[in-house]
Amino acid sequence: MEMEIIKRNKSEMKNILSEMRSILNGINKVNKEKDQMPYLEDRKAKDTQLEWQEVRCQNYKNNLRNTWDAIKGLNMHLIGVIEGKQDVEQLFEDIMMEKFLNLVKEMGIKPQEAQRIPKKQKHKEAHTKIYHN
Repeated sequence: MEMEIIKRNKSEMKNILSEMRSILNGINKVNKEKDQMPYLEDRKAKDTQLEWQEVRCQNYKNNLRNTWDAIKGLNMHLIGVIEGKQDVEQLFEDIMMEKFLNLVKEMGIKPQEAQRIPKKQKHKEAHTKIYHN
């Protein structure tokens, strides 16, 4: 009878020990996950920072490309004209005939003398210049 009680107690102790081990394993897993959480959050923050850097880099590239395209589009080359040999109106007509033949024929475009108009001052700027100089 005592042997049976001892065997029963032993088996109960084994069951309790196995339950405690499984509980400890679960707690250890939870602790490991908690320890990894800041790492994952840091990694997520770094990933979003990298994404922003990539977006900014792409924006800079696009701006550079647009600027370069604008410069290339406005790139004008000098025409081999000796200074003073041909008057400006004749030069303009020659260029227009060469580049826009149909437009010149249809519209009868003629050169006009350009005039510069002085830049208007804003009221606030004029006030500061007059009273604060």
